[in-house]
Amino acid sequence: MLSVVSASGNTKIEKQRAEGEEVHAIFSRGKNLLIKFRDFSIRIHFLIYGSYRIDEDREGMSPRLSLVFESGFVNFYNCSVKLLRNEEIEVQVCLNPQPPLILKG
Repeated sequence: MLSVVSASGNTKIEKQRAEGEEVHAIFSRGKNLLIKFRDFSIRIHFLIYGSYRIDEDREGMSPRLSLVFESGFVNFYNCSVKLLRNEEIEVQVCLNPQPPLILKG
């Protein structure tokens, strides 16, 4: 499994809650990207100009959310970030028939 080593960025959510947590799945629902942990999920909506970078920084910009793993990092820019209880995912997020990507170690 993929574990979060550190979480930072200028989002106002309790991003440190992800530190030390294992990622159980990453999937999209409509325009939302969800990173699912055991008890909660991080929902990222890219708005109009949102983007992400894997293992690279975007010059001149601070990430809204940065998640660091042992094997690398991902930065999210110009997006909306929200913590959800896993029970809230189907209620608050558009339904999409695509199955989630399940991460295995």
